[in-house]
Order: sequence, then structure tokens, then C-alpha cells
Amino acid sequence: MTEKKDNAPPTVVFKFSWLCECEGCTMKIKKAVRSAEDFKVDWSAYELTVIGKVDPVKVLDNLKKEFPMKKVEIVPPQPKKDAGGGNKKKTDKKKSDDKKEQDKKAKEKELTKVKRVKEKVELIEVRQEVRQVTEIQVVKIRRELVVEGPK
Repeated sequence: MTEKKDNAPPTVVFKFSWLCECEGCTMKIKKAVRSAEDFKVDWSAYELTVIGKVDPVKVLDNLKKEFPMKKVEIVPPQPKKDAGGGNKKKTDKKKSDDKKEQDKKAKEKELTKVKRVKEKVELIEVRQEVRQVTEIQVVKIRRELVVEGPK
């Protein structure tokens, strides 16, 4: 009297580049996956699991419309585990390579964040120095320094 897992409804997992827990993001997700039976959000991993018979491409398009500034992609399903253990060395090597790659990406992200913070601090310092030296009315900073003098 045991049920097979094959009878479980199909699931599709979507990965976001970034996602917050605010009401706005939650409402956008509900709107994008309204045709699904259910959905679960893993806020810490930025993943959305859609449960039920849905067209993954259509849901992906809806998510991209709702979140145009975020990268959204479909996570490929995990392959089913085989009973044989002949490929264990290959999978261990793949896992170690994947872990190294993930560590490298995490370090690159951290370095990018540090660089952005340093650039912002430098731009703020430049803006303060410019204001002290001259009588400038407007100073705007957006990837470049725009200075307008007195009218």
C-alpha cells in the first residue's frame, strides 16, 4: 500500500539572481505563477519551486516580465540516482570541481562588492572636496561626475 513517487505532481525550479521577502516581490511571484497548483520560495537560496502542470517557458516569461532587472533561469532537474556505484569517482571529481567553481564565484562576487563600495566612498569623498573648494550648486554622481556651476 505504498504510493509511487511517480504520481507526485511535476515541479519546476527557477533561480533568481536576487530576491527579497517584501510584499511586492511576493505579489509579483503569485501573479507570475497563478496557473500553478502551488509554489514554494526559498528566500535564502533565491529559488522558486512551482508545483503542478505548468508550461515552464511561460512561467519563466511571466517571471521575467515581473522582475525585469533580475536574472531568472530554469534550474535543470536533478538526474535520478542509479543503483550502480561504478561512476562514483567521476561524480566525486565533478562535485569537487563544482565546489571549487562555486568558491571561486563567491570570492569574485565578494571582490566585486568591495570594489563597488570603494568606488562609492571615493565618489562621495570627491563630491565633498569639490563642494568645499568651489561654490557649486549641483553635483550628481552616476558612474561619472557631473558638475554644474553657479547660474
